[in-house]
Amino acid sequence: MRFFNTAGPVRSDDHSAMPPLDRMDVEALLAFVRDRQYFVLHAPRQTGKTSALIALRDLLNSGEVGDFRCVNVNVEVAQMARDDVAEGMRAVLSSLADSALPLGDEYPAGVRLDVLADMGPENALKGLLTRWCKAGRDRSRAIEEDDVYAAREELILSRRTHLDQLAHKLEEARVRRVVEPMRRARDSPRSGRVDAPDAGKRTARRRPGKAGP
Repeated sequence: MRFFNTAGPVRSDDHSAMPPLDRMDVEALLAFVRDRQYFVLHAPRQTGKTSALIALRDLLNSGEVGDFRCVNVNVEVAQMARDDVAEGMRAVLSSLADSALPLGDEYPAGVRLDVLADMGPENALKGLLTRWCKAGRDRSRAIEEDDVYAAREELILSRRTHLDQLAHKLEEARVRRVVEPMRRARDSPRSGRVDAPDAGKRTARRRPGKAGP
């Protein structure tokens, strides 16, 4: 019989609960993921944060929304190491490796100790993630013209968030000094010509082959 769980993540097979993703703006979260952005899920205790992230992880790994590989890593295991940074990082890398095993990916487990030895505890996490991403690239297929155009379109679309964040800067005086002359030129009959601040000044130049001013 199902029951309401108030301790740990919700398992739909055992617990009574609303579908976790129905309580979230999934499209907004997917936009963050596709734009390679960070986001913070903030809510009180026992309101379903972990369950929602696990559901999002499963959605990303399902292949329904794109080609992603997502893991849920608990870094609280490092607290037991106290001031021993190396031991704490070893625990974090072990947690990361364990989270990749259900995906059938043993790469983190195979290289985590080597990365820790090569890069030290301060850089080991970044180093492991970098190597893991590079190891997953398919370099056997030649890049064709369609791939270039598709990558260009993806780059253009991925900039929409950045443009939204920069919109408020149009009100700054230093930006308006640049933008306003271009807007006036666009709206005037002489569209296409922009009057620069020094447009009224002319510099005399000597023609090649002739002496004198």
